[in-house]
Amino acid sequence: MITGRSEEMALYSLFISKDDGLEVMNELGKYSVLHFLDLNKDQPLINRKYEAAIKVCNDSVKKLTFIEEELKRFAVPVKKSACFEDFIEILSSIQDSQKKAGSALIEAHAAEIADREAFIRDQSKKFQELQDRLRKLVEYKHVLIKTHEVVSRNMEAQELANKEALLGSDMKFANITGVIDSMDSEHFKRLIFRMSRGNAFVMFEDVSSTGNNELRLAPNRCIFIVVYREGEELRNRLSRVCEIYSQRSFAVPSNLRQRQAEVEQEIAQTSHLVSVTRKGLTKLLALVVQPVKNSNVSLIEFQKWYFLKQKLLYQMMDRLKLENSLLHGICWCPLDQSPAVQTQLAELQKNKHGMAVKFVEIPNHNLVPPTYLKTNEFTGVFQEIVSTYGVPRYREINPAFFTMITFPFLFGVMFGDVCHGLILVLLALYMCMSKEKLIKKKSILVPLLKARHMVLLMGIFSTFCGAIYNDISGLNINLFSSCYSEVIAEKDIKMYKKSNCVYPFGIDHYWKYSVNEIQFENSLKMKLSVILGVIHMSIGLIIKLFNALEFKNKHDVYFEFIPQFAFLLALFGFMDVLIVAKWLTNYEDTRAAPYIITAIINMF
Repeated sequence: MITGRSEEMALYSLFISKDDGLEVMNELGKYSVLHFLDLNKDQPLINRKYEAAIKVCNDSVKKLTFIEEELKRFAVPVKKSACFEDFIEILSSIQDSQKKAGSALIEAHAAEIADREAFIRDQSKKFQELQDRLRKLVEYKHVLIKTHEVVSRNMEAQELANKEALLGSDMKFANITGVIDSMDSEHFKRLIFRMSRGNAFVMFEDVSSTGNNELRLAPNRCIFIVVYREGEELRNRLSRVCEIYSQRSFAVPSNLRQRQAEVEQEIAQTSHLVSVTRKGLTKLLALVVQPVKNSNVSLIEFQKWYFLKQKLLYQMMDRLKLENSLLHGICWCPLDQSPAVQTQLAELQKNKHGMAVKFVEIPNHNLVPPTYLKTNEFTGVFQEIVSTYGVPRYREINPAFFTMITFPFLFGVMFGDVCHGLILVLLALYMCMSKEKLIKKKSILVPLLKARHMVLLMGIFSTFCGAIYNDISGLNINLFSSCYSEVIAEKDIKMYKKSNCVYPFGIDHYWKYSVNEIQFENSLKMKLSVILGVIHMSIGLIIKLFNALEFKNKHDVYFEFIPQFAFLLALFGFMDVLIVAKWLTNYEDTRAAPYIITAIINMF
């Protein structure tokens, strides 16, 4: 939970035998309360003892990430662990069953992952090459079909004859075909015309194919046919342009029908190879998603969590200093947690004979302790909001303690609406009551579960402030008898306030009939904002006072708190007094009411 101040910390010295270091640090890590100081900060990372093990963990995680991407590519589902505690239980059971030390288990998993990743990468590369070959053949097939259609058209044949007559009947023509993005077609056509100086022209053909996705032409692609006067220099220039815009250009053979049949046969063979390779890769990937023994977690998920955990563990081990055969570390520990840590270490020594562990407090030191703040499901989100702006120093008052009320309340002041507030309340109640069900179903509300209690408070305060504003989806509701009455006089409706009448709660609904409704409500909300703002700033200054008293810092009290608090009360505090006094005064003639801003300005 969030307390008024951060937890009291003590400095401890830890001595472990080199052989038992990994096991002891693994047990201490389960508490998540120790903060180790880096005793090797003067050493470069490459010279540290466990840097090689950290590199193995990083490499293994990278390889597992590649396998995960392949799993997504081939739509193979992965069973994930619900929480970190489940993973720890699975790891303990595996270590007990295999009877391997931590380092031996790491080496076994790393070697298994390396072999599997290398084989999957090789098969994936071959599969990609087959797909590229199949795609090229499919494009070539469409090029042959469309080129044959174009050449066989009478209209196109006549156009070619006309071009031949213009360029000279003794000239021969050649062509280049390929596939290009449809959006580049116009620019490609202009560039061909300029490069050939009018001695070539381009035709485009759209392709709409059906059937297997692998046998379709990619969308937004079209076939181009460049016809030009045969010549080596012009062919080289046009080929360079085609290479820029098209990944693949094809030469059109003299016998289109025969070549088309050969390409279709190659497509059938390559498509069969792609299908067989896909099935083989899918079966191979299915092995890495098999559940770990006695669990519902996939092997790849377990291995990824395992190497991430070991990486963090070795990073902490690198903070310990090796002295002969002992590892020496200095760490901070909350005072209320130190008995549990010492008990766990004593139990470790009892279960494993010959283990050397010493955990002693360092009484006299001049180091500044770190800030340790306890949180739970309710307070965690508020602490994260405060930590976004800054973490309080050691033993300072934790502002998150006040934020649990001020943040949702100020949201309610801003958002105030009964209907919308109730929607937030119902949503938060649903998340609070159905947390496990939502996690199991992987609902879109899962990322919001962490803030469900904060959303509940925001909804409650929004409903409360909306009731004060008498605002329900922009409408005013007649909950109580109004303190105003209508009098019709000379074709005009006038409102008169009943004597000694006080509206029970919130704003009288009859204000919606007033011509100055917006002016009145804006004035009310602005004045409320000023009052709440001054209260909020005063709380902050009072917290500063208690922090100064805690650390016996008289300079902060005399030269910061007193001048700041005096200035705040003399200016904005006086303004709040004027606001409340004006509210409590009954002016028969409202025009006689003083202006608060004018009164503040006249002070100077």
